[in-house]
Amino acid sequence: MHPLLKAAGFHAMFENIHPFMDGNGRTGRQLLNFILLGHGYRPVAIKYDAGRAYARSLEAWQVDGDPTSFCSIFLDCVEQEERAFIDLVETLRREPEEGKSQSIHSGTDSHNKLVEALHGDLVQGESHDGKNGVRQNVPLRKLENRDQSE
Repeated sequence: MHPLLKAAGFHAMFENIHPFMDGNGRTGRQLLNFILLGHGYRPVAIKYDAGRAYARSLEAWQVDGDPTSFCSIFLDCVEQEERAFIDLVETLRREPEEGKSQSIHSGTDSHNKLVEALHGDLVQGESHDGKNGVRQNVPLRKLENRDQSE
């Protein structure tokens, strides 16, 4: 069985057993993305406009035993994420500055900080995050300057 269909099947089964009082949907989607990452796929987000159809199709699979609609919606989400990533890579290859502005306007704040740091001159160093004792390499100059200005 193809890994995408396995991931969809696991997700449907997890949501069907509903093991927790709260957070089953979020946990199920995180597990789904973990499976996708394990098979070399990008994580997917069930977009707001697909949310109702996603819920209806998941319920149809659980109640009627018909996976067709759910698999179709899930595969559409996978395809959208893969296409968006390919579009970003192609944009960055064509025009790095264009890709920077495109990424910044569409990403989250942490994503924007990362994009800004990656497009600047990076100085690598070791940093202690002060929370859990983990040391990691980070682009120091850009992030330190941003932290001081906030």
